[in-house]
Amino acid sequence: MNYKFGLPVEIIFKCGAVKNINKVIKDNNFKKGILISSERFINSEYGQEILQLLSENVKNIHFGISINPTIEDVERTTKAIKESDADFVIALGGGSILDCAKISSCMAAMDTNIRYFLENKLEINKNIPVIAIPTTAGTGSEVTSVSVISNKYTEDKFPIKSEYLLPKIAIIDPELTLTVPKKVTASSGIDVLSHALESYYSKNNNPISDILAIESVK
Repeated sequence: MNYKFGLPVEIIFKCGAVKNINKVIKDNNFKKGILISSERFINSEYGQEILQLLSENVKNIHFGISINPTIEDVERTTKAIKESDADFVIALGGGSILDCAKISSCMAAMDTNIRYFLENKLEINKNIPVIAIPTTAGTGSEVTSVSVISNKYTEDKFPIKSEYLLPKIAIIDPELTLTVPKKVTASSGIDVLSHALESYYSKNNNPISDILAIESVK
């Protein structure tokens, strides 16, 4: 069997880990960030607590991303990142928010537009570092090199893949999953199971991916 396996994203896994976000920012010498999240989460008690923690380094907040991020979502998010003059991005939410923040950080760093990027089939060559903080268990976007974008008019979905889409850091705080509705918990749980089974039965599986798949199923 021949295979290549790599996991370059730094993972911080701990209950309450998000409360140490300022240490992560300081350790990476980040100065000025933008928070990309959902309005529902930002207005929650937990969201307000996180905003208070970030008050020194994050002055800009962006939300309003669709359940399946669209080209328009990426355009707006890219604009928000550029206007904030951020040297890092915090993506806090479900897979759609993480996917949108990842590709938008690249578009902002490249000073280009997602439509121009797609039409001219450009390659991603830089990004603004992303701290990914998932609030659901199903997506895996916090450790993958892929963002999936949708065309809301044709309902087509297309994945964009690049090593520059990998977040720099993933903060995985199980307590955040308690902030989402039961329906989201259930659907993201099924998502986890689907991904794990697909991985295990894939023709491209390997011993390491098998171990991860089996543990995910459990």
